[in-house]
Amino acid sequence: MKNFRTILAAVLMLCCATLSAHDFEVEGIYYNILSEEDRTVEVTYKGSYSGEYSGEYSGNVAIPANVTYEGTTYSVTTIGEEAFYDCNYLTSIEIPNSVTTIGEIGKSAFCGCDGLTSIVVAEDNTIYDSREDCNAIIETATNTLITGCKNTVIPNSVTTIGASAFCGCWYLTSIEIPNSVTTIGESAFEFCNYLTSIEIPNSVTTIGDRAFEYCSSLTSIEIPNSVTTIGDNAFYQCNRLTSVTSLISANELFSIGNNVFKGVDKNACTLYVPYGAKETYAATDGWNEYTNIVEIKGYDLTVSAANYATLYLDYNATIPEGVEVYTASTVDGNRLMMQEVTGILPANTGVIVRAEQGTYTFEQTFEKVDAIESNLLRGSVEDVYITPAKDAKYYVLAMKDGVVGMYEDALSGGTFKNNAHKAYLVLGEKNLGIYDEEVDTEDPGMQLSNSYYFDFGGTTAIDPVVTEVNDNIYYDLSGRRVENPVQGIYIVNGKKRLVK
Repeated sequence: MKNFRTILAAVLMLCCATLSAHDFEVEGIYYNILSEEDRTVEVTYKGSYSGEYSGEYSGNVAIPANVTYEGTTYSVTTIGEEAFYDCNYLTSIEIPNSVTTIGEIGKSAFCGCDGLTSIVVAEDNTIYDSREDCNAIIETATNTLITGCKNTVIPNSVTTIGASAFCGCWYLTSIEIPNSVTTIGESAFEFCNYLTSIEIPNSVTTIGDRAFEYCSSLTSIEIPNSVTTIGDNAFYQCNRLTSVTSLISANELFSIGNNVFKGVDKNACTLYVPYGAKETYAATDGWNEYTNIVEIKGYDLTVSAANYATLYLDYNATIPEGVEVYTASTVDGNRLMMQEVTGILPANTGVIVRAEQGTYTFEQTFEKVDAIESNLLRGSVEDVYITPAKDAKYYVLAMKDGVVGMYEDALSGGTFKNNAHKAYLVLGEKNLGIYDEEVDTEDPGMQLSNSYYFDFGGTTAIDPVVTEVNDNIYYDLSGRRVENPVQGIYIVNGKKRLVK
């Protein structure tokens, strides 16, 4: 704590001019007269700046709208720059409707108030607000959060985190930045020494100068691909960083400001970059300081003219636009009941992919996602030879008679090769799918078939009308075998057929 105070005081000595002492004090609050004619004052601190503030404000402070001194009543219109600087025992602040100015750009009135837990602006203040009980000061007209504390919840309407908004908020450990925010201002989180994690949303375009300077507890940071500017010293002395992930694509990459990562061990910290972008980062100013530049995993999946493919990856991946991904939850007759996966494909999950013919890149994401239960599809990340268990049937993706499905007889015999990053279907194995020993031989019910077609929910096509019953095996829509089918819809060889 002492080291923080020393550093912050030294910084302010360099950037701030000598400030005047207060003009008067009333009930523990210090004021400077702004205009005798207009009878306005600002809240300030006790003494002149001498390299260290005394931190005289503590506990709960309620700033009045008006204050009387020597028979003259003044309107409190301003909270002066650094008025509450380093008041680490200040716990709550109430701001009246008369206040129209708080500090100056780049100079927070509350920097270093690490004990502050409650911030309330009067409801009838027309310039500032504390909407949704957010424990913050928001400039109403611009939706800029100008002062926060460790209990702040940033509302979804905020578009900018202002300069020095959380400066010196020592005990802030994490905070959620909503997708409405597009700008993180200069020094916004400077000296938030206990900040261990922060997620920058994919809406932020600007990370200002010194935005995260001296956030020495951060161990990892992810920069979204929406960012177009990173200012000087943005992550200066974030010396515990072991990984920096930049999602900015190669064709949108830009040179970053001066000393953005100064103080970060570029030999120990790994820079993760998008699939195929390593060479571009290695040739771009600022980013090329890193010794270890590692491409995020990616897999290029080719979908044929049949519009289907299988996939199996050993990492969480973002599902590309225009691609549908499905697991197989159970079977119903010859139907393989499919469940769509949206957003992120969890690692080690076999899936069926449906898309227009083309090549699609599944890029790794570090976003956490729950594993999927009850999936009948398996797979491998390398070419492997598989010998089916004797109590199970195995199926691979194929097309027969114009119908895409999972077919047992498409296998090359007993042992078959599963190519890298491909998936296959397993039924009949214990604790996985339909198990043979559970089938009643007197009433076969749902017997294992040689093929299964996909049921994605909703309407599916019915194959041509059959007027005569042939020698194929018929199942009703519940999966029961029918020896003498009459008029109705049946499943034959994995296809729906209407018998007249």
